[in-house]
Amino acid sequence: MELNSNNIHKLFDKYINNECTTEEITLLHKFLDSYQRGSHDVTSLGYDSKDAFKRKLWDKISKKTHTKGQKKRRITPLLRYAAILICIISAAQLLKWYTTPTNSKELFIEDQSITITNSKNEKQSLESNDNHTITNKQGHVIAIQTGNQLSFKDNASINDIVYNEIYVPKGKTFTLVLSDGTVVHLNADTKLTFPSNFHPGKDREVFLNGEAYFEVVENKDAPFKVQTNDLKITVLGTQFLVNTYNQDPFAVLTEGSVALQIADQPSPKTVIIPGQKATLKSQKFEIKQVNTANYLSWIHGELVFENEPFLEIIKKIERRYNVQIINTYEAYNNVEFRGKFDNESIIDMLETFKESALFDYSIQNNQIIITKPKNN
Repeated sequence: MELNSNNIHKLFDKYINNECTTEEITLLHKFLDSYQRGSHDVTSLGYDSKDAFKRKLWDKISKKTHTKGQKKRRITPLLRYAAILICIISAAQLLKWYTTPTNSKELFIEDQSITITNSKNEKQSLESNDNHTITNKQGHVIAIQTGNQLSFKDNASINDIVYNEIYVPKGKTFTLVLSDGTVVHLNADTKLTFPSNFHPGKDREVFLNGEAYFEVVENKDAPFKVQTNDLKITVLGTQFLVNTYNQDPFAVLTEGSVALQIADQPSPKTVIIPGQKATLKSQKFEIKQVNTANYLSWIHGELVFENEPFLEIIKKIERRYNVQIINTYEAYNNVEFRGKFDNESIIDMLETFKESALFDYSIQNNQIIITKPKNN
């Protein structure tokens, strides 16, 4: 593995998250040692000389640090490496800023909070990877947030069915555990309305707008129902995905069975089996076999598209990164692409896509503008 301005950033992310392999840590230490000794060639980071490297680096650091009133402290070897690595990452970032003139303008991505609203329309923000509790007016704990998951407690003392609404904005995903133990993975730009507590012997009903994957706890005495604007889905205990982003909502089944109906109509039930996708088109269900893993990839932080039109891919990218994309290269709208991205930044992904799909892009007024290549 050769360290350069692209993979240094990825290795640094793995390092601070304790995800580096032993080989990667060894490689990183050798790189840092060579940098301290002055044997590392900074031209691999895009600089003509070490003086140029230092000038750009110091200019960047001086804008980001404050030394007034700072206490002196001993730097351990580990912190020494981390400090140097941060400097190198800063240089790598500067490389992107100073060597890509057509895309040199920064993209500012707003960090929106996940929100939960109770029946009294009282809204509370949930910060990703936070840890805290939610209480009712009596001071009783009704839910506990641990990291990126919020779990509601089964409370038999609650007699009334009180509904809450959780909203996950673009750029984020979240996991909700309902009071019966059912796990709901919520994708970006998704709203779910659900009760704080289910009552024994009564239907367990939730309302969805967006995309979610349900792992339903089996209860033969209390069917689990998902309502959307267009669909009504009934299950006992199973695992399935529901997507209502577009005008043709669909469900994908991975385990058990589900029965689908058109919402607010006395239509017959359509039952699907694992590996099938049911899409509502023109008031009829179209059923086909699919690779379910492609539909669940977002749960694992992946962005996957399998022979999807460019226009739909743009919508996925906008939800994933919380950005706005304007495509002026309309000839590409219906062209289908395949691809898979993991934890790439929006710029890394666009650069990769640009090379394979052959389009140009720029950042203007905090929008990504896709254009036809100049040489076409």
